[in-house]
Amino acid sequence: MPCLLLTALVSLASATMTQDTSVPVTYTTRAARASEVVKALGLLAKVNLQTSAQTEGEILVISVKDQPLSQVMSRIAVVTSGEWKQEGPVYRLVPNEAVRRVEERDEFAKRVAKIRKSISDRVAEQKKNDEALAKKLAASIAESKAGSKSKTDDKAKVDTKTNEEEGDSEDASPSPYSSIEEKMVTALLLGIDATVLAQIETGDRFVFTTDPTQTQRSLGGDATEIINNFIQKHNEEVAKAPIDADTDADTNGMDEKQAEVFRQMMKQKTSKIGQVNKAMLIVKQNGSAFSFGNDVELRLYDSKGTTVFSTTSNLALGLNSNGPFGVSGEDSSDVEQVQNPVPKKQNAVVVKKTPIEYSDDSKALMASGKTMGAGSFKLSITPELRRKLFLPNVYDPLSYTQTDELFAYSKSKGKPLVADISDDWDQSVLGPSRADTTLESVEKDLQEAHTMTIVADPTFTVVKPAHPSKSRAIRIDRLALATLMHASEEKGIPSLDDLAEYAIHTTDQSAAGFASGYLALFVPGSITEALGGATNRDMLRFYGHLPAEARNTLVNGGRLAFNALTSAQRAELEHMTFGADSQLTIDDAQHKTDDLLPTWMRMIGNQMTTTDYREEPTELIPTGLPPDGFVDLKVTNESFASPQGNGDSSILALVGVLGPDELAMFKMMKDAKGEGADQMSTLLATLGKLKIGDQSVLRFTFHLPSQVVIKQSLLDHHFPNNALIVAENNLPADFQKQIADRLEALKKTPFGNMGAMFGGEPVHPQ
Repeated sequence: MPCLLLTALVSLASATMTQDTSVPVTYTTRAARASEVVKALGLLAKVNLQTSAQTEGEILVISVKDQPLSQVMSRIAVVTSGEWKQEGPVYRLVPNEAVRRVEERDEFAKRVAKIRKSISDRVAEQKKNDEALAKKLAASIAESKAGSKSKTDDKAKVDTKTNEEEGDSEDASPSPYSSIEEKMVTALLLGIDATVLAQIETGDRFVFTTDPTQTQRSLGGDATEIINNFIQKHNEEVAKAPIDADTDADTNGMDEKQAEVFRQMMKQKTSKIGQVNKAMLIVKQNGSAFSFGNDVELRLYDSKGTTVFSTTSNLALGLNSNGPFGVSGEDSSDVEQVQNPVPKKQNAVVVKKTPIEYSDDSKALMASGKTMGAGSFKLSITPELRRKLFLPNVYDPLSYTQTDELFAYSKSKGKPLVADISDDWDQSVLGPSRADTTLESVEKDLQEAHTMTIVADPTFTVVKPAHPSKSRAIRIDRLALATLMHASEEKGIPSLDDLAEYAIHTTDQSAAGFASGYLALFVPGSITEALGGATNRDMLRFYGHLPAEARNTLVNGGRLAFNALTSAQRAELEHMTFGADSQLTIDDAQHKTDDLLPTWMRMIGNQMTTTDYREEPTELIPTGLPPDGFVDLKVTNESFASPQGNGDSSILALVGVLGPDELAMFKMMKDAKGEGADQMSTLLATLGKLKIGDQSVLRFTFHLPSQVVIKQSLLDHHFPNNALIVAENNLPADFQKQIADRLEALKKTPFGNMGAMFGGEPVHPQ
């Protein structure tokens, strides 16, 4: 025993003695997980380097030659916001909590500044618009007083001269924020602390009211006066412009049910507002990749809790005065140059454009994107590249063009490289989003620090995320993505269990990274299904957390009580109920909805017909989920089709899964008549050969008080062993009937007039 102990001590001392971090290393790696990179570096230097659970998923790019390991380690710590802790013979990369707290505070301060700027921009736009209107009114009064043609002509000359001096600004369209409704929203936002608004992150929903419940916040002391002023102005406008008696002209082509929905919407906008008992401002941020800042909704309720007025707006964070569909404020200078081009000088300076030296894989990936178009919606990828793309846990999705661009930048500086890449840097799966990417444009992007930023360093090229806290939040689980892609490749389409397992390992924030591109291209159905489409991701995670026993209970017609939910299940249900995607539905005799309609259609329908406080969760259940609530499930089976890559429509093919709902919608739009409808039909084109599969539709209903429910649907797809592949016009008879039934249901909704919306003739139910 003493000999064994002595041997162990000698071995330990020897291991410790070899931990020399001054040893020089030569090492280059494309983007890879930090756990793999530091292990490889350690093996080269014979030093035991490891990561912690909080740092192992950082994505590093390194290229160094004969550099002391300690110098490389220190830069790795910088780009990961970490530090090295020695644990016996092990050097472990752990989070630097002090640094990360500073980063979080800094990013929060920037969000606060963006919110303040967005609100001040709204105020400035409204002021500018009011001044322009006042000037036009003054000109109109002056012209009216002139009284004679000669004076009118003189006035016209003056106006012409004024327009020449001032440009066409007065002829521009009114600001989208110039209405009295928008002015009220702006005034209310000014009364809310910007630091509170900055706390609204992806998936959050804050409710501000004049009479807060436990789950609501105060609108501020001036809110009542602001709302009363709006009501007075609204009622004055309504009195000046009474509703046209020929209102039915606006409902031409709609059936009675569609027309009634439209009339109710118009009635609320064009009727006088009576006594208001409570006002509510809802600010939320959904998880969509197409989200532009925070959505804002204002509702006014009477003493009975009935909605007497509502309007929607947007707090476009970091966007310029072009509104929510403009461009980011940081890039606004480029837009101004396009809108107001500077005259070219005779001796203009030639901007240097140094091409990037891309790897063979990156070149192949970029070339494959060029093959996607009409008639070819399948990527033309070599088998070897496809193998790598389907192993994102081995060949990182950032190891292609993004890595090459960092290598090129570092080489131009003549310095060794240590970088940590954020998942949202150049999100295009098929290479750079700009075809003219050059060394200069990469350097400019890094210097402007939109997504990645350069860290000042005299001897190394050091690059890290410009928003490190956000970068950590959106980082996608590579193994979870690889597992889902493998399931998709093996089965032709992933099952509900596959999707739910992936969802459990992702967050709402992950939609901001590259993963949505991978899913769209390689996982059929991911666009229209839960991963960024109609289905609620919280619902997917709720389902994923259900054990087999609970699933069987629901499938067999049983109920699952809220008070029996696990903490994980309860958290997802609470987010569905109170989060950004909250959709409560009144399910009594007067508010019946068609359960056969797709989820997205029911959601829009609910938004169009909001009636009373019961559709607001913070009013209905202000203390949280009711203990006597429960969930039940109904399962139906139908068919779906998957395009096989030989049609004319790349857009529809990327959808991947076409059930009765989608095919009914496409048929209605393709069958619409008229010039505009014909153009839409051309865009839809044909789908070519379709593979027919079976899908189970799981319709969950979460029962809340006062006959209010949350309805969510999930789809479970699979191809039978003998799956048919047929032409678009030769679908199986039972599938054709499902589509026909859905088409008739669609025609009876407010969306049944969609053909007419595009310039075609109206569609009528049979």
